[in-house]
Amino acid sequence: MKNKLLYILLASFNIFSYAHAQQNLENTPAKYFNPYLPMENMEKESFINEKKIKKITYIKKLDINNYRIDTIKVSSFDREGREIRTLHYSDGKKSKEIDYLYQKNEKKSHTKKLFMSGKIYDDDYGDEYYQFDENKNVIYLRTSYKKEKPREFKYLYKNSKLISREHLYLDKINVSFEYIYNDKNLLTEYTYFSFENEKAEKKPIDQTLYFYDIHNNCIKIIVKLNNETIETKDFKYNTDKKLIQEIYNYSNYGTTEKGQIDYIYKDDKLSKITEKNDKNGKIESEIFYIKNDKLLKIVSNYSNSRSFRFINTMSNTGNHIFDYQYDNNGSLEKLTISENGNIKNVYEFSIEYY
Repeated sequence: MKNKLLYILLASFNIFSYAHAQQNLENTPAKYFNPYLPMENMEKESFINEKKIKKITYIKKLDINNYRIDTIKVSSFDREGREIRTLHYSDGKKSKEIDYLYQKNEKKSHTKKLFMSGKIYDDDYGDEYYQFDENKNVIYLRTSYKKEKPREFKYLYKNSKLISREHLYLDKINVSFEYIYNDKNLLTEYTYFSFENEKAEKKPIDQTLYFYDIHNNCIKIIVKLNNETIETKDFKYNTDKKLIQEIYNYSNYGTTEKGQIDYIYKDDKLSKITEKNDKNGKIESEIFYIKNDKLLKIVSNYSNSRSFRFINTMSNTGNHIFDYQYDNNGSLEKLTISENGNIKNVYEFSIEYY
């Protein structure tokens, strides 16, 4: 559970990515460190638009024994940063082709073709139709696909804050999500409900509670499943509102995890993370930067465990390294992940700009 990276929602919703963004509102306001963020930025429309990216070729070096190089995806974008075509590859051959069409009436369409041995064996067509309020918040989304029944999503706001989200299928609510805020507009409660029976009885499944100090720092999170507490997180901050300590406690399905994470800063940047768990596991990670605060390298030494906040290792003791390289435009060009001197994964990005 603790290895699942949770992110704060930092930006307002844009037209074609808000559905995903809104689903992340339930995630913790605590500011977790994410070593994959430079790579995840490559998927964000705002980043694509800012950098004026025309095309990204995603390359992964597979099989650490012979470093076979495979193109896994090629994405093309218009001048507004919207994705217009995506090609997926498997074993060096095209496996999927998706084309997107954007219309002024807030409608997005796509055609999808699936390939096998160079030939089309299946295809699909879909539409996404949106409605917005006067504040440009999405209030309704309908998805229609050639081979599926339409699905609907309804959103309700109060003071520009999302307070309810409903997912409908065949005119019936499947699940719903509710959000409660305090008088400072900080998220204090998120609940996921299901409607599993024919009577459409509303049943709370997951619930997350957030608590804050007088400085609006999130100091505690409680996660409940079927009304039973399965996880707690307690946070401490310095005078600059930077997270300096987390104590976590997770217990569910016979698994128990307890531990503490400490964060150290240098020159106003996170420079060291130390995590210790109740099974004598320990990891110390040093973080290095280049100009513009871009990640250069993360060097971790660990012992007595294979599972930590942002790293799952292949052995119980050793070292783990993230190594980043950027092109002249500041976009991530290569990410190399190694452990105990052996390369685990290499991700490369070939980028064309407008």
